[in-house]
Amino acid sequence: ILGYCKKKYLKIIFPCFKNMFLIQEANRIVKLHCPKTIKVKLLCELVREIPYKILENFNPSQMLKEGKGSCTPKHIFLASYLKKIGVPFTFLVISFHFKKANIAFPRSKLKIVHALPLTYHIALKVKIKNKFKIVDVTWDSKLKGFPINNLWDGESDMILGVTPEKIFETSVDPRIFTKTLKQAFTPQEKEHIKKFVLFFNDFLEKART
Repeated sequence: ILGYCKKKYLKIIFPCFKNMFLIQEANRIVKLHCPKTIKVKLLCELVREIPYKILENFNPSQMLKEGKGSCTPKHIFLASYLKKIGVPFTFLVISFHFKKANIAFPRSKLKIVHALPLTYHIALKVKIKNKFKIVDVTWDSKLKGFPINNLWDGESDMILGVTPEKIFETSVDPRIFTKTLKQAFTPQEKEHIKKFVLFFNDFLEKART
């Protein structure tokens, strides 16, 4: 069944995600007549290919408008469609340091990276074949050298997009959870984050070319 469904349904073309394409494609997957495990894999591949970019806010609506988004709106959007197909999930809120991430930052920018405070990453745990598995669709496949889950078998744990310090599980909107945690940032740390976001978004665009 898996081979047949992959041949029939995995032919997804990923044009610009602006406007309504992402919603239309996700709804198409929801309506497919195939096992839920195949739908989960298709939805993950769809959301993974949204180009990563840190936006001014973490709302999926902003991601849909921009055609790009970070881990938070990508996983919230994915979770909304997992709910539609009746697949249980929980959010993972992961504390980490960018300086420990498996990313080859330019040496000239390491000072900016090392100045960042402990920050937070969002992923999911999804029930697949009666077991909860890690799902992380943060990095799009054009980001060569990043920890991309582009060879996922649809059943095992995905690799996390960051190197975790601590992992929290929550059933509530992760933006509520992280809002309290981020209130601890000092004005200086917030300034470091702003500088990093400007650099990182530009770095990612260059990494895709």
